[in-house]
Amino acid sequence: MHYDYSKNKKLEEVIKETKPRLKYQERFAANVVGPIAILYNWLGGIVYREREASGLENLDKIRDKKYVVITYNHMFNFDAVEIFYNIIHAGIHPANVSKHEFFSDKNIGDRLLRWLMEGGGSFPVYLVYEEKDGIRTSRGTGEPDRNKLDNFFKQFWAYLKLEKPVTIAINGSITRERVFPKPEKGLAHALIRAPEKIGAKADEIYILPVGNAFIGDLTEYVKILSDHVHYKNFISQTVNGLLKIRKKISLFLKFGEPFTLESALKNYQELNAIEQREAVSAEIMSRIKNEIRKAWDEFDIEKNYNRSVDDYFKEA
Repeated sequence: MHYDYSKNKKLEEVIKETKPRLKYQERFAANVVGPIAILYNWLGGIVYREREASGLENLDKIRDKKYVVITYNHMFNFDAVEIFYNIIHAGIHPANVSKHEFFSDKNIGDRLLRWLMEGGGSFPVYLVYEEKDGIRTSRGTGEPDRNKLDNFFKQFWAYLKLEKPVTIAINGSITRERVFPKPEKGLAHALIRAPEKIGAKADEIYILPVGNAFIGDLTEYVKILSDHVHYKNFISQTVNGLLKIRKKISLFLKFGEPFTLESALKNYQELNAIEQREAVSAEIMSRIKNEIRKAWDEFDIEKNYNRSVDDYFKEA
């Protein structure tokens, strides 16, 4: 069910829908994805090379645009909550959610959860987190990763100064839905494919990737977040998805530049040349997939699903 702007859903109903899903994600991430995160991230580094840019130098290009869409990939859960907390304080909020609703009682976490589900989209569940002295950190570095968060803030506040309508897409899944992630039905994709539905013209829309972002056909890749039926095929789908990403260059966005067919073609040609020079061996990829499938087969999801990560690692 996609986001219905005309229906004013009760907050309690939204919380009831979203909280179990988040708990399910966390257990799966800890018990299944965590143990193979190193291999997963290494594989991702081979196939998908991150490209970073702030885009701040291109603000003058959007002053005549009616809508601005910001995409942001690899958002950490706790960073996302902090970002939206500040956005609410700035008076920016999605449909049906007033500032009073968020701050009328002490249950701020649930209010932000609703913001996240309705306005922010989805976020990754495959990153490994550690906690040391009460500070949550990522990638085992011992220090919080603030670079991407700081970059996001700089970009977002710059756009606020332009007084433009802003859609935020977390983790590259451009969506404004309660049940996520179905980016093909999201607000930003509506802007791209059918701008007339919201009274806009195609040339009035500007899409700016921030951090590491791209729009691609990730439907199969992200089904893991919303449907447990796909869990058993998650690993093989992930590997295949990573291999296919570079084949979907027609939707690749050049950082800091508007999306056009000409830019897409140019980017495709550039990356196709890179792919030819740096082709990943089919034999190596086959071995990696076999190792991942082996790890998956050895993991009994029925046995381990409801167990804590501590119990799982005691046995490992």
